[in-house]
Amino acid sequence: MKKMRVVLVTTALLFFSQCVFAHDGYIGDPCDPIQFPNLDTIEFVHDETLNNPGSEFKGWAFWGLQNTGTIAWTDFHIKLTTSDPAKPVIFVVDSPYEPLSSVNPFTYNLIDNDTQLNFDFPNDPVQPGSIVTFQVYTDNTAWENSTFTLCLTPTPEPATVALLGLGALLIRKRK
Repeated sequence: MKKMRVVLVTTALLFFSQCVFAHDGYIGDPCDPIQFPNLDTIEFVHDETLNNPGSEFKGWAFWGLQNTGTIAWTDFHIKLTTSDPAKPVIFVVDSPYEPLSSVNPFTYNLIDNDTQLNFDFPNDPVQPGSIVTFQVYTDNTAWENSTFTLCLTPTPEPATVALLGLGALLIRKRK
């Protein structure tokens, strides 16, 4: 009976820790990805008041995204915003917190005082219908904002944009 309780408690802990542990958060996953039908920005609000009081204001964010549009993506932008720009939430990219992605190869760079992280993957675009994952680490310990917003924006493949622009010019010229 005691062994059975230990197995049940361990199983329950493992099951629930698969979704969220500490301040790590999942926004879509490969089994249930966020649908991106176009190139608009999608925003997610992280509400610190919903987490355990007194816990640290930092952690991993995981995304599962699906390109449900008609244009391939060659880069992806993730921006952190707060109600007070003087009190930013930032990305951490130093070891062991390097950003990860299922796209390979990719590069990344931080801009805008470490509040925007850009992933670039021109050699392996995310094609329409494909699913991609990203993993980034955020730190909110300096200001302990109660809420902040994660803004996700894909960018189209330049060749596709050029072809669409050329097509639009030809249609306009034809008229």
